Amino acid sequence: MLSDVFVTWLWALPLGGLVALTAQRCSVRLMQEAVLVYGAPSHCPKMRGAYVWFAVWYVVNIAGLTTVVPGSAFALAPWVLWLAVLGLLGLIDANTGLLPNELNLLMMIAGLAWHAMTNDTWLPAANYAWGMVLGWLLPWLLNDLHERWRGTLAIGQGDAKLLAGIGAWLGLQSLPLVWVIACLAMLVYTALVVLAGHGRPAYVTFGPFLAVGASTVMLLNHV
Repeated sequence: MLSDVFVTWLWALPLGGLVALTAQRCSVRLMQEAVLVYGAPSHCPKMRGAYVWFAVWYVVNIAGLTTVVPGSAFALAPWVLWLAVLGLLGLIDANTGLLPNELNLLMMIAGLAWHAMTNDTWLPAANYAWGMVLGWLLPWLLNDLHERWRGTLAIGQGDAKLLAGIGAWLGLQSLPLVWVIACLAMLVYTALVVLAGHGRPAYVTFGPFLAVGASTVMLLNHV
């Protein structure tokens, strides 16, 4: 067991460094698109301490993964890779306010494929398929209603697609708790920013907090 934990850490830590480097480069390339979306460079969201958040979040979750998830290093590998993609999306969103469709789509397909491979029928269980569908559909409906009522979007379409990817991995039953934890984490972050004297942020990206909610629920599901 100890050797499996060691092997997991041996490749998970360099992977985390690669994720941070990739996020930095992707953020630079996406900044021009972010300016088009938000109107000016100064209007683009920028989460304070994004890379510190990622480092702490990633290490804590790898530690939790190697503690609560049974199996060999090979069995842990899909969840480590899922955390890496989830963290990459969170970091890019924290730096640019954007969530690339390609990465969201990769998470959806990979989640359904993984659950299909581990199912005797070679098809993902219905709760994972519904998790993906309703993970995107419910925020879309919320946005539609909010836009009709207030003229603005309640949640970004990238966040809805990220929630769909999370649903493909964790299942429909996990999404409410993911949402609650993400909202609470965002409120705590906003409060800490205000208490630190930086003022209330004009715009807070939701991707990093969805990552917190998803990883927390993933660990709870394995306890």
